[in-house]
Amino acid sequence: MMFTCDCCKQTVQAVDEDGLCFGCELIHQFAYVIEDETDVPSDQAIDIASNLVEYTKSRILQLGVDVGDGGKSFFADVAAGMVRVSKEH
Repeated sequence: MMFTCDCCKQTVQAVDEDGLCFGCELIHQFAYVIEDETDVPSDQAIDIASNLVEYTKSRILQLGVDVGDGGKSFFADVAAGMVRVSKEH
């Protein structure tokens, strides 16, 4: 089953509870944090967030492919890192 993102209107495999694809969800969350933590206006926060998300997505894909096992060990490392970070906070 395919879905259409309410933000970018791209056809994707999954959307969140707000109807956003992975990329748009990240952009909105990053922009929220940027606005909340700085004096950056919302339009500029969206631009910054969009740049960060594009870089993040490309690195995730690149590192997942570079591992050579379909990304399994890369994603295991990411999950381990997430567990370490969540325990520290």
